[in-house]
Parts: sequence; structure tokens; C-alpha cells
Amino acid sequence: GGPPRVAATAFAAGGAEAGEAEGATAPRGVDPVVGRLVHRLLRDAGEAAGFADADGSTLRERAAGLLTREERARADWRGLADEAAGICGRALRRPDVAALLAGDCLFEVPFTLRRRDPAGDGLVFVRGVIDCLHRRPDGRMTVVEVKTGTPRPEHESQLALYLEAARALFPGCGVDGRLLYLA
Repeated sequence: GGPPRVAATAFAAGGAEAGEAEGATAPRGVDPVVGRLVHRLLRDAGEAAGFADADGSTLRERAAGLLTREERARADWRGLADEAAGICGRALRRPDVAALLAGDCLFEVPFTLRRRDPAGDGLVFVRGVIDCLHRRPDGRMTVVEVKTGTPRPEHESQLALYLEAARALFPGCGVDGRLLYLA
């Protein structure tokens, strides 16, 4: 019952059909598993206020440990973990990423918004997960959307959707956003 559910990534890309796959807008050139591992590594680094031992081998071990059973069943799982560790290691050395992770962050914040279906006359429930909400010292929130692929126009639409969700989750709080591209 009720309106169909649509993944935020598909909705932002203009595909509001309820049956569209979550990975319909996976980053070009980067395996979606690598992107998910980078997100998990950054989440863990943020929750631990950074990794004191963030060398390449430690990140590879952490990445491998964060693989789901299904992801580990792939023949190339070690390469995926190595690629994610490399991207995360480079990210952790960036001053902007280090400052973000040193702050007050909420990671993987789920949301559901009710929106008009742009492809039809009805409503849809748009479901997504905000990569990171960074609470600044002045109380304002920054939505940080992490991307491991190349910049694409739908990323801006996705960020706008996430900003709307954050404003609904934190009414009266100033909210801005940024796309954080990692390679």
C-alpha cells in the first residue's frame, strides 16, 4: 500500500520508476563495491576520530574486514579492498577530509521524503542515505556527499535532494552541502 518507493540516486537521475535498481547510477569507472567500501572506511575513520595507523596495509585489512559476505564471494574481492584502501588513504591525507572527520559528524543518515513523481501524476517515497552530516561549531549542518566516480550532473540533483532531507530532519538549522570527489 501507499506510494511506491524509489531510491534517491534513481530519483535524482530522473528515473522515478519504483522498480529501478539502487545501483542504477553507479559511478562510472569505479566498481560500486569500491565506493561502498570507501564510504565505510571514512565512516569508521570519522567515528574513531581518524586512524592512528592509517598506512596502506592497515587500510587494506580494514577494507577487507568491511566486505559483506556477498562482496567477499567475488573472485576480485582483494583487488576491490586494495582499490578502496588506496582511495581512502589518499583522502585521509587531504586537509579538507581530515578536518571533516575531526569534527562532529553523523554518518549514513537514512531518510524518506514524499515527493511528486516527475514521470507521473502520483506520489513516491524517495529513500536514501546521507553519507555524512557535519555539525559545525556554530550549529549549522553541512551535508557531505562522497563520490568516488567522475563528476556527473545528477550528483548536484542528488545533493539538492539530500539538502531537502537534512532540512526536514533538522528544522530551523542552517544546512548547506558539498560534493566531495575522491579518486
